[in-house]
Amino acid sequence: MYRCEICKTVVPANTPTVHITAETRAVTYPYRAEANRKIRKGTGKIKPSDPGGRGFEIVRELIACPDCAATRGK
Repeated sequence: MYRCEICKTVVPANTPTVHITAETRAVTYPYRAEANRKIRKGTGKIKPSDPGGRGFEIVRELIACPDCAATRGK
């Protein structure tokens, strides 16, 4: 049993939860030279294994019942 964070009702047991993303943020991940060192065969050079980059992270997530998730969208 859990409480739906949208309609505030207690959902019966054995009802699956649905996680709805409420807020995201843009993130830039830095280059990490020493993360997982891999040496290329033959050349002996170190291959960078974690170049970094950009992405999105979930800031806030709502736990909803299946009825609220269907009306609000996944």
